[in-house]
Amino acid sequence: MSLFDHVDIYCERVSPDLWNEPFNTVSNIAFFVAAGYLLELYKQQHRKDNEAAALIIIIALVGSGSFLFHLYANVLTMLSDVIPIEIFVFYYLWVALRRF
Repeated sequence: MSLFDHVDIYCERVSPDLWNEPFNTVSNIAFFVAAGYLLELYKQQHRKDNEAAALIIIIALVGSGSFLFHLYANVLTMLSDVIPIEIFVFYYLWVALRRF
């Protein structure tokens, strides 16, 4: 299997062409809105919190990877979707267990 082989795992996708999952693709804007909002809140805190900053960056990476996957839908972009989500889940769990 090549990294550029087409992946068809969503019912919205009807062909391997570009922009064939328009709703999934456009909905990923929410990740960028959330990351931008959290960045503004982070800046208002006036204190250095590397863990929070890392989580904000990872949220933006999740949005980027998911956008690319729903736009192109191949093995490489699927990995760019799944890996940041896994990193976020494990990193958030680690941070939460330490802080809470």
